[in-house]
Amino acid sequence: MTEQEKMRLDEILQQAAMQLIKAQTYLRTGQAQYAAVYVGNVQNLLPGLRMRLGKV
Repeated sequence: MTEQEKMRLDEILQQAAMQLIKAQTYLRTGQAQYAAVYVGNVQNLLPGLRMRLGKV
């Protein structure tokens, strides 16, 4: 895996983490519908990430 690929995977993981933090914030304020949107965004990121990590 090249350094560029590692950096891209790191960016994707950071983005997923930020999305989950936002979802948690909305859940704590009782806005589950907004939290669901952010969780859905993470779900969309994960298959591609898993495929890239599987090639390592």
